Amino acid sequence: MRRFRALGVGIVAVAFFLSCGRKPEKTPTEETQGRPLVKVGDLVLTEEDLRIQVPQLQDTLYEAQRKTLIDQWVRMAVFYLAARDAGLDKDPKVQRKVRWFTRMLLAQEYLSRQQANLRVTDAEIDRFYRETADMFQKEGRFALIIYRDSALTDSFRRLLRKRGKALDQALESLASDPEVSASLTDFVNLGLFAFAELEGFYEQLKALKPGQIAGPISTPDGYILLKLVDVRKSQSGEQEVKFFLRQALLNRKQEELADSLFRELLARYPVQVLEGAKP
Repeated sequence: MRRFRALGVGIVAVAFFLSCGRKPEKTPTEETQGRPLVKVGDLVLTEEDLRIQVPQLQDTLYEAQRKTLIDQWVRMAVFYLAARDAGLDKDPKVQRKVRWFTRMLLAQEYLSRQQANLRVTDAEIDRFYRETADMFQKEGRFALIIYRDSALTDSFRRLLRKRGKALDQALESLASDPEVSASLTDFVNLGLFAFAELEGFYEQLKALKPGQIAGPISTPDGYILLKLVDVRKSQSGEQEVKFFLRQALLNRKQEELADSLFRELLARYPVQVLEGAKP
């Protein structure tokens, strides 16, 4: 499971809530802020504002995408102005949230800039593909159980040993449990599945045969057990797989750099567990 994920709407919202408590915004000049696109109350969205929200699309922002982003901005701006007029910008709880969102935004921006020069070469992709080609040349169907209580591992392992309709019914019986997620997947490429969804399972999946069970693996979402129900030759072509590998290997480099930076920065910013955090 990925540890570093985009902050999505929460980060976008920061740009608006950071203005809380300030005087009404002045209309920006085109020279300093870019070409004005739309105005709501005293808020103005400029071309530069739009591109800052989606820097990865700076050179490929199509008209439909622009319209969607502008519509989203208008909607958020209307609610922001209503919140400001209601005095929410002076609410201590909201101000605390704004401070934390600001820290999250700055932390994400710092990490993004540190990772900006990371690249994956064609040679790296070719080498990795040769070493893992057997995984990407197969597709499998899995029975998958995600749960939080480790004491349930043995009972879930027994459940996964069932076959056919008995297994289907056993998985369906878990549907009403809010602490458990159980499903039978469609055929998925083993390599893509391991790297995109269950990276911690790679070594186990590599040797897994139909009918065998892998796990449990501990993740932020709980523990995972899975059973390889069936396997067949992959329908994915080499170029499709390499396209995916480029992003997967880049993600791996980004996470490795983030972990390395974190360890390095801990020496500069030591962590102290205070009395209030102790059970």
